This record gives sequence, C-alpha cells and structure tokens, in this order.
Amino acid sequence: MRSFLPSAPLRTRDGLILTVTDYNRLSAEEAMLADRVEFSWDEGKSSWLLRIESGEEVIRRHCTLPKNADENTLRTAIEKAVADEGYEVDRAKLVRR
Repeated sequence: MRSFLPSAPLRTRDGLILTVTDYNRLSAEEAMLADRVEFSWDEGKSSWLLRIESGEEVIRRHCTLPKNADENTLRTAIEKAVADEGYEVDRAKLVRR
C-alpha cells in the first residue's frame, strides 16, 4: 500500500476533515485483492519475477532477493511488493513456478 503524509489536513467533498490516521486507514481499505500472484526465478535478470493478476490486469515486478532466500523471507518480500502496487494477496494464492 502506498501512503503519504499530507502537509495539511485533508477535506473530503462532504467537508469532513481527515487526519493522517484516517487517510491511511481509508487508503488501506481501497487496496484490491489480487486474483493470483506467481513468482519464479528469472535467470536472465538474476532476480525473482513477480506476476500479479487482477482481472485482466497483469503487473510484472522484479524482487532482488537472492535465489537461495528462505521461503518465509521471499513470501514476505512478495507481499510487500504486491502491497506497493495497491493490492493485497492471500498467502494461499501465492504460486511458485
């Protein structure tokens, strides 16, 4: 999830004033659930290739962890990369190819 800290309170269309905490909470609620996330080792780039699918949209990103990274570290980095793209992922939907 991308978040930022506004320099001044934000005002909604309805005239409500949002604090930083309110804004970040609302931003988190807007994250979409990815349909599928695949990851595989890309020999050409010597990095992990992530493939995030949501409907017809497919996003590809590289993760610079080493090939021998342990499974938990790898999955945590993937979850962060997916969140950085504005998506959430169910760990059960992570597929290693």
